[in-house]
Amino acid sequence: MRILVIAEDLRVSGTSEGQVSRSFIYNLNRHPEVNSVDLLYFKCNDENHELEKLNIQNIWIYLTPKVGGIILSFLEKVCHKAFGKSLIDNFKIEWMKKKLRSIDFSLFDRIFVRSTGQSFLTIRACSILKGFEKKTVLYFHDPYPFFWDPGYHGKLTKIGINAFLEMRALIHRGFICTTPSNNLSRDLSFLYGTNKPFLTIPHQFVPEVFNFPEKVFLDDVEDKIVIMYHGAIQLGRTIEPFLEAFRLLIEEKKLFKDKVSFNSKNKDL
Repeated sequence: MRILVIAEDLRVSGTSEGQVSRSFIYNLNRHPEVNSVDLLYFKCNDENHELEKLNIQNIWIYLTPKVGGIILSFLEKVCHKAFGKSLIDNFKIEWMKKKLRSIDFSLFDRIFVRSTGQSFLTIRACSILKGFEKKTVLYFHDPYPFFWDPGYHGKLTKIGINAFLEMRALIHRGFICTTPSNNLSRDLSFLYGTNKPFLTIPHQFVPEVFNFPEKVFLDDVEDKIVIMYHGAIQLGRTIEPFLEAFRLLIEEKKLFKDKVSFNSKNKDL
C-alpha cells in the first residue's frame, strides 16, 4: 500500500499537532501493509523540522507564504464584516490548491490530510480532491469552526456560519473523517449532521521522531516523574488550575514532592 500524507505542521516543539503528526507518520511506516509513505508538507517556517527522522520515501516541501501589512489587515476586517470571509485564508488556500494540483493522487492507495491551527487550511484546500473522497482521510485536530470550541465565548458571526457551511459541504462529499477523541468524533458528527460517523484515532507519541537532549528529562531528577507541557494555551485552555493542584499536592504529600518534577521554559509559570 502506498500512502500520501498532506501535513501543515511537523515541528518538533511548540505545537501539539507537530508532535502527534510526526508520531502518526512514523507509525504508518511501521504498519505491515504499508510499502511506502510520501509527504506533501506545507511548512510554516524555514526552521529545521528534522523530517529525516520520519523515514519518508518522497517529500514535497512548500514554504507557506506570509502575508500581512496595514492595508491587508484593513481589507481583512472589511471582508470579515461584509462577506463573512477571510481574505488571507482564501489566498493561502488557493496557493495550496495550486501546489496540490501538481500531485497525481491516483498513484496512492490512501491519502491522509492533517489539519492544524484554527483555520484548517489544508483540509479546505483538499476540496480539489474530486473523485478521491473514499480513500482520503481528513483529520480534525481541533473543532472547526471556532464557535464549536468549548473555549470560545464570542457571538455567532457571518464568518462562523460561512465556515460551518463550507466544511459541512466538504464532509458530505464522502471523505473519511477522524478526530483524536470519542467525544469530539461524536460532537462533530452531530454538528455537521452526517450519518457517516467520525472515527477516532487517539493522539500518539513516538520518541524516535524527536531529538531532545537527555538532560532535558534527566537533569537532577534521576528518580523522579517529570511532567512537561507540550502545546499551545488558547481558546479557554488554562494552566492555572493544574498549577494550583500541583502546588497543593506538593504541600500535602511528601512523596509527591520528592518524586515529581514539573519542567517549563515559560518564565511566567
